[in-house]
Amino acid sequence: MKCRNWIAQTAGDPRRYACGKTYSKPTISTQKFPAAKRTSAGNLKKRSPQLRRHPGHGAVKVRSYWETDNWKTEAAELAERFPQLTIRPDRDRGGITITGRLPVTNDVEYSVSIELSPGYPRVVPVMRCDPQEVEPLRDRHINEQSGEACLCVRSELRLHWPLGSSIAQFIDRLVTPFLDGQFYYDTQGHWPAERQRLHGVPGIIEAYRDFCTQLGNDSLETIEQLMRLLARKNNPKGHELCPCGSGGRLRNCHADAIKQLRHVIEPEHAMLDLRDCFPGSAR
Repeated sequence: MKCRNWIAQTAGDPRRYACGKTYSKPTISTQKFPAAKRTSAGNLKKRSPQLRRHPGHGAVKVRSYWETDNWKTEAAELAERFPQLTIRPDRDRGGITITGRLPVTNDVEYSVSIELSPGYPRVVPVMRCDPQEVEPLRDRHINEQSGEACLCVRSELRLHWPLGSSIAQFIDRLVTPFLDGQFYYDTQGHWPAERQRLHGVPGIIEAYRDFCTQLGNDSLETIEQLMRLLARKNNPKGHELCPCGSGGRLRNCHADAIKQLRHVIEPEHAMLDLRDCFPGSAR
């Protein structure tokens, strides 16, 4: 403990306590430390790699899907399988547009435009035909306002094109059969019956009736309950009632079937189907 009875002499000189001991006030000089270790605000900013790399204080630029190896592999497969198609970036939307002509027979081919949004591959591509070749009609399964092709009902999309599939497989499994139907319409005057669903809500209900064959009940009530279950983001609990209408718990009834359907039908698609088919009950 310091002695309180010290005698101050001149500034900077040693200080003498009454007991006779001397005490020198230490003087810290920054000159004896390397410049890199000085902790001034300016040096901290210079030494911080995050501030240099990210002027937005930690904001990181997210790499788009078009810069990944997965897309490069998809593009290479597309060029090999369909060399007549051209890939070009859509700078306004931040996506990709694929254009060209796809053959149906040796003598017949159709012009197509396939639009991939920035949300691809999670977001489904949009396909359009040349309106001068294929008139946008409901009976041709083309939206008369937007010109978008109705390749299949939403709930069956992942049956044909599961997550992880490539754009070349999208053309193989959805676009090519659609163009086959257009050729049939041009030659026969109507869409092939075995390749179509009913238009609008009846077509959605028709698809869910096929799904409900696993549940043993395809009533509208069962379809509504199934849509509700599939539209939820979280998996249903085993103690919940099964949508089949038996009154049993899900764990003891059709748990495996529901799990399989949730793997095929995305929640957002089921929610849209629920709003279209049962608008009063969708919340």
